[in-house]
Parts: sequence; C-alpha cells; structure tokens
Amino acid sequence: MCSYLHQRHGSPIYYFRRRVPDNLRPIIGKREWLISLGAKDRGEAKRLIPFHTIETEKLIAAARAKLAALAMPAPQPLPPLTPEQQARDVAQREHEQAQAAHEDELAAAEEAMDDRANKHDDAIDALLIADPTSLNSRDWAIRRRIHDAVSEREIARMQTMAAKYHAAKLERQVPDAGGQPSSMDGAPMVGEPVKLEALLDAYAAEHGSRAKRGFASSQTHIRSLREFLPALQPRHA
Repeated sequence: MCSYLHQRHGSPIYYFRRRVPDNLRPIIGKREWLISLGAKDRGEAKRLIPFHTIETEKLIAAARAKLAALAMPAPQPLPPLTPEQQARDVAQREHEQAQAAHEDELAAAEEAMDDRANKHDDAIDALLIADPTSLNSRDWAIRRRIHDAVSEREIARMQTMAAKYHAAKLERQVPDAGGQPSSMDGAPMVGEPVKLEALLDAYAAEHGSRAKRGFASSQTHIRSLREFLPALQPRHA
C-alpha cells in the first residue's frame, strides 16, 4: 500500500496516488486518483493510505460492474402479435366482459326479488297484527294465491335468465389459435325437459347460500301455484 504514497517535487505534503485501470477510464472519467493526505510526516501519511485504498477499490468494483452490464446483450423485443392472436385477445376480453355483465344482471334481479319478498312478508305481518282473523278470510286466500303465482313467475324468469347465461357460457368460447370459436362436436346441445324444482336447486347451488336463503320457500310457492292453476282451466260440459 506504500506504493500509493506520493510526494510532489519540492512539496512537503504527501499524496495518495493510484492509477485507474485502462478499461475503466471511460467509466470513471480519469486516469488516476491524486488525493492530498494533508500530512508532512511520512509515518502519519502512511496511516491514511488504507482508507483511500478501500474507497478507490469500491469505485473500481462499481465501474467493473457497470462495464459488465454494458457488455450484456440487450433483451430481444417481443415479436408482434399475429392477427389471429390479436383476435383471440379481443374475444377473451369480450367474453370476460359479457360474463361479468350476465353475473351483474342476475345479481340485480335476485336482489330485487328478495326485496319484493321482504316487503310482502312485512305487509303480511302488518295485516295479521291489524286483523288476526284475516288469515281465515276468503280475501286472504285469494291474495295469498296471487302472491304465490307472482312469486312463481319471478322464479321462472330467474331460471330462464340462468339458463340463458349458462348457454352463453358454452357458446361464447374463446377462439383458438386460428381465430375461430371452438365448438363442442359441432352440434347444438339439446336439453331434456327439467322440472322447475331441479332448475331452482341448480340455480341455488350455482349462486351460493344467498340464493338458497332467497328460495327457501320456493317449494311452498310451487305447490300453491299447482293447486291454484287447475282452478283457472275452463271447464267443458
């Protein structure tokens, strides 16, 4: 380390002098370090050399790391998307947007139906409190059957929406690499008749506990409607 100790001709002050490696000069920006130690005593100057040696070693290491980074090849740009890939990406986004829109529509309809059911239950409670005997009246029976019919119509509408939604999920397949929608054996799906109870159970299973709570009384509504509808059929002599 004493080789870095330097004293100019005719000057009593000692300096730290170190040559910059040739390949690092463009990065460091100088040919050598020449740092005054501020000491006239050689022994005192020698004690200051290790500090500047360590500091310049850090600068050299940083310069070498920068040089190595510059020597690395630049990353290759990604190839542009083909028209088929662009069409597939567009179809994917449209599919996700349509799916989200269907789910929002179903959720809004379910919430509206629950709200109407809650309001009806509140009205029933208020009516029973005001007139407990109304439960046995003919008017009450008619109101109840009308309410059951309306509820059943709402349930059927919800099941139709759910069926359309699931059919759309099958039809709106993401295009393959050729940009064409995928198909399932190339033939439309033909469904078998399904009971309303089964549709309702499937819808509740698909949409979680909230749907199950909202349709907990569906079986009662279905039975009431089936009892009510035959009475509306015309009688033939």
